[in-house]
Amino acid sequence: MGLKINELITYFDNLHNILVDLNISINNAKVLNSLEDKQKKALHGFFRHYYYQLNVIMIIQLSKVLSSNNKTQKINIHKLLNRLKNEKYDKYIQHKLSKNAKEIHNGLFKNEEDVKNAVKKIKKCLKNSKTQIEKIENLRNQVHAHYDPKKDPPLVSLDELEKLIKVSTEIYNILRRGLCNRNFDFQRTTDWSIEYILNAVNHSQNIRIKKENKSTNKTPDSLPKN
Repeated sequence: MGLKINELITYFDNLHNILVDLNISINNAKVLNSLEDKQKKALHGFFRHYYYQLNVIMIIQLSKVLSSNNKTQKINIHKLLNRLKNEKYDKYIQHKLSKNAKEIHNGLFKNEEDVKNAVKKIKKCLKNSKTQIEKIENLRNQVHAHYDPKKDPPLVSLDELEKLIKVSTEIYNILRRGLCNRNFDFQRTTDWSIEYILNAVNHSQNIRIKKENKSTNKTPDSLPKN
């Protein structure tokens, strides 16, 4: 059958949504993690729970995208790379490559050889992240999606999660720009930033403290008579 343009576009759209989710999660997790210990202890339990959930989201979503052992996930990058390497492209993908050949912009795939060279580079990049990918696979399979009390997989750090998110984002932009002349700045997550919520909570707490202090220090209108 070969690889069809509608399959490619659907894949990119679905991966795009996951990468938006991942970039929002890592940016908010970094904000919470950067708070001083005193601030962390003062946080409402909701935020501590939210931080835990962000880590779970990142592990599960990254496992969908990067796991080499995931045979059921259609969004898996390894599956797309294998299809780009081994399958024939339909006439619409061929048309895009021909159109790209007339452009002067960098990063566009102008023929099948360009695509397959990019696939080789991406596979090499994924090999360099093998240790971190195995960590998220084990955490996903033994702790978060399925629990195995006999297993105690090593934890993954926030830095490692951020590295894998950057790798996934770069792969998306290399492939989508190369094939479709489109890319996306996933770091722009201001509208979903937890900083807005933290600032609002902090402002509310300051108002409450001022009211309490004012009430405590209030001078009585008249002193009691002896």
